[in-house]
Amino acid sequence: MGISTRGVYGLGALYYILLNSHTNAVQASEIARAIDVPQNYLEQLLFILRNKGYLTSTRGPKGGYKLAEGAENIPIRDFLDVLEGTWMKKIKTQSPALNLFWADTQEKVRALYSTTLKDLIRYEEKISNQNMYYI
Repeated sequence: MGISTRGVYGLGALYYILLNSHTNAVQASEIARAIDVPQNYLEQLLFILRNKGYLTSTRGPKGGYKLAEGAENIPIRDFLDVLEGTWMKKIKTQSPALNLFWADTQEKVRALYSTTLKDLIRYEEKISNQNMYYI
C-alpha cells in the first residue's frame, strides 16, 4: 500500500496548479521549482494526468497547465490510481481473521484518500491559523 514519488510529486503538482492557476496556466518549470522535482520527471507525470483528462494544457510563451473542469472535486485516490497503477493491492492470507483485518484496513485507507484537491485547502487554512500571532 505504498505511494511512490509518482504519487507524491503528481499530487504536489496538482495541488500547486489548484492554488496558482486562477488566471493563467502554470508552466511546468514553475511547478518543478515549487515542489522541488526534476522538470523532465514532472513533465512525464503531467502528460499522464493530461491524457486522463485531469489537466488541460496550452502551448506558447504564456502556456502551461490548468486543472480540467471539475478536477478539484475528484478524490485523491483517483489521481493515485492513475499515477501509481494498483497502489492498494488486495492482500490474501490463509487466515480468515487476517483477511477480514486487511479488507477493513484497506477500506479505511480508501476512505482517507477520498479527500479531494479542493478539500486540501483546509490544510492551508490550518497553517494560516497556526501562523497568526495574537498580542
